[in-house]
Amino acid sequence: MPTSQFVQRGVTFGAYARDIVACPISACRKVPVSTQVDWTPDVGVYSADTNTALRRSPFEICMGDRGDAPADIPLCIGERATAARKMGLRRRGQSERLRIGAGTS
Repeated sequence: MPTSQFVQRGVTFGAYARDIVACPISACRKVPVSTQVDWTPDVGVYSADTNTALRRSPFEICMGDRGDAPADIPLCIGERATAARKMGLRRRGQSERLRIGAGTS
């Protein structure tokens, strides 16, 4: 099953890292956490942030304003999964460009 992730072709890892940190912070400022405490017989006392879903729109707008778009990332299996893990574990320079898909520069 694919996963959805915001991406931008050719962006540097440094710029992507700033976007992926700044946009959730911006969304939290626009739609603050609203912790509600409740009790159910099967769980007991629990708490939940009732604004979690509301924060999704400001986050998506922020990422879009920065040039990122949602993309479905397919599940890697076999040799591709091994290669993806190795690539993911490698430390990146802030100026290195994010590559998305085959043939991406």
